[in-house]
Amino acid sequence: QVEQHQLPLVWLLRGPGVSAAAVSMSPDYFVRATRKGGLPLSVEKRRYGKPVTILENCGGDVPGLLAAIKAALGTGGTLHGGGLEIQGSLIEQLSAWLLRAGIVRGLAKPARPHESEEDAAAADAAVAAARPPRDRPRWSAE
Repeated sequence: QVEQHQLPLVWLLRGPGVSAAAVSMSPDYFVRATRKGGLPLSVEKRRYGKPVTILENCGGDVPGLLAAIKAALGTGGTLHGGGLEIQGSLIEQLSAWLLRAGIVRGLAKPARPHESEEDAAAADAAVAAARPPRDRPRWSAE
């Protein structure tokens, strides 16, 4: 008879390259977005020129959030004031992890892509064509 092994649900939810710390069933921590709807991340230089990534607006179980980030990114960090300090310049990795974990509250919707130069030129030409021609020049050559 073949035994069926039950995999933990966390293993089923995570994809390749995603650590178990990145997927949590019901995290007791969260990060509030900035007033403009962005991620509250910044990089500062510390003693001897070492970069430190600062994550602010953390709430809930902040030590648990720190432990999850340290395990997911494989780096050191500490609690400092109302936020977290993560060793290294890790804005891209940390922002990707925060979005993948789904713990950021109040994010702005992604901006729609800008129009291409051809579309902008066509719109300008349409506006110019709709405008009536001038009877006299705007300035005189005198």
